[in-house]
Amino acid sequence: MVPKIRFYHSEGNVWVHTKMVIAQMKTHVDGLTPEVQFADLMSAFLHDIGKPDTQVFKEPDENGVIRISNLQHAATAGIRF
Repeated sequence: MVPKIRFYHSEGNVWVHTKMVIAQMKTHVDGLTPEVQFADLMSAFLHDIGKPDTQVFKEPDENGVIRISNLQHAATAGIRF
């Protein structure tokens, strides 16, 4: 699991975050065709897929916390597909 800084991501890690996004998406797909439901749920599942390719570790802050940045991860994810 990739840990997250709780100040910015209270859910704690990427897997928990992804499950939360999927659960939220499930509340919006009722009444859609099965094909659109599948596409929307896969979009939720894969929404952060570009993060590994864009991951940068920042210098430690005043508390010694190393932040992780993933600038342009959405654009990078789009290129994969």
